[in-house]
Amino acid sequence: MKNVLKFLFLGVFLFSMPLISQAEEIKVKSVGEVIDTYLTGMVENDVHAVVNNVNDTRYNSLEQQISEYKIMLIEDKLVDYEILGDKVVSNNEIQYIARLEFATGEISEVPMLMTKEDSRWKVNVSNSSLENEEYKILQEAISETTLSETIITPLAAHFLCDWNFSGRRDNKEFYSNCTFDINKSDAMVNLVVHQDNTSSHSLGIAYTIVKKKLFGDEVWGSNYVSGTKTSNYLTTITGKSKTFSGAKVRFLPDGHYEQPGFSGVGGIY
Repeated sequence: MKNVLKFLFLGVFLFSMPLISQAEEIKVKSVGEVIDTYLTGMVENDVHAVVNNVNDTRYNSLEQQISEYKIMLIEDKLVDYEILGDKVVSNNEIQYIARLEFATGEISEVPMLMTKEDSRWKVNVSNSSLENEEYKILQEAISETTLSETIITPLAAHFLCDWNFSGRRDNKEFYSNCTFDINKSDAMVNLVVHQDNTSSHSLGIAYTIVKKKLFGDEVWGSNYVSGTKTSNYLTTITGKSKTFSGAKVRFLPDGHYEQPGFSGVGGIY
């Protein structure tokens, strides 16, 4: 009987070892190690290392987050980083300042808020954290534009930026994949869109030209397009200046939609 108890105890102990090791690994991972893993993941295009060390409340699902992060890791490729300093905000919050160098040529100083929940540190990203005056662009990016084959010519040849999305159902903001520069004599660009909706909810999308920052968006100009547009709908966006570099289009729908959701195709020129 004693031998049986010994074997049972040994089996329980061996079975519990991986769980104990995992718990200890989570507890002992310092805030510095977390932000280093997070940024190294960006350099190495390791989307899981990035996602596992960030709490980004802008996404409704992990699948959506991973999908968009994969695009961002390519479009905003990080090639090098340096932690410049940190300050304690509270027992569960520490703000870091990091110098980031991107493949686009952009060099920035970025504030990153680390928060601790259940003994785990993570980079915190939310709508309220996207505006931060400590963000500094030390060197502008060299802009690149892309062309979508889904846009009908001849307009496509003149697009600064174009997009094609479908199956979106929530009212969360999202961004174009393309980055572009504006250089206009009248501080105005043309906007052409197709937007369609299969649900009973009335469709409306705010198209905003922004310079996307890690913790904030600098807005150049915006226009709200209401209703379904199944043919070329032409309008304009008036901005705050004649030039604007490193811009993206931010899309903000105004409601929730039933499957298969809403879709959009369009461009800025």
